[in-house]
Amino acid sequence: MTAKQGEQGLCDCMPL
Repeated sequence: MTAKQGEQGLCDCMPL
């Protein structure tokens, strides 16, 4: 996605 990988849990790649 546009957001970085799991920057703020916006992506399902690396949720904090």
